[in-house]
Amino acid sequence: MWVLGAWCELRESYRNFPLDRIALLRLEEQCYPDTPGRCSLADLVEQAKRESRECPE
Repeated sequence: MWVLGAWCELRESYRNFPLDRIALLRLEEQCYPDTPGRCSLADLVEQAKRESRECPE
């Protein structure tokens, strides 16, 4: 399954969105404003590392 890792405004966190569930994609001229801690691939990786440490094995 292919997923898109992106910031979710509703959950205020990075989420994985299954591509087969995306029904509509609309490209906008306006860019999303940069927000420290939630806009880069490095931020996504850091969150994944934190969450993996929180999960019991």
